[in-house]
Amino acid sequence: MNILRKLRAQTEIKARETAVMKLPRANHVHVAEKLIASLADDDEILAAWAAEAERRADGFDRGEISAVSIEATLVQAIAHQRRRPEYWKVR
Repeated sequence: MNILRKLRAQTEIKARETAVMKLPRANHVHVAEKLIASLADDDEILAAWAAEAERRADGFDRGEISAVSIEATLVQAIAHQRRRPEYWKVR
C-alpha cells in the first residue's frame, strides 16, 4: 500500500510541475517564491540561510566580497535584456 501511495504522490507532483511549467515565465518566479517561503517554517533551512548571510557579510567586511551598486546591477540587467530579449518576454 505504501508503494501505491508513493506512486500517486509522485504522479501528482509531476502533474503539478507540468502545470506550473505551462504558466507564463513571469509566474514561475511567483511560484518559486511561494515554495521558498513555505520552507521558512523549517528551522534548519532558516539557520542555513542565516549562516550564509553571515558568511557573506563577513566576507564583505574582510574585503573578499564586493558590493554591486543598484546602478551597475540595472546596467547589467538592461544589457542582458538587449542581448536576450526572448528571455524577458512574458510567456
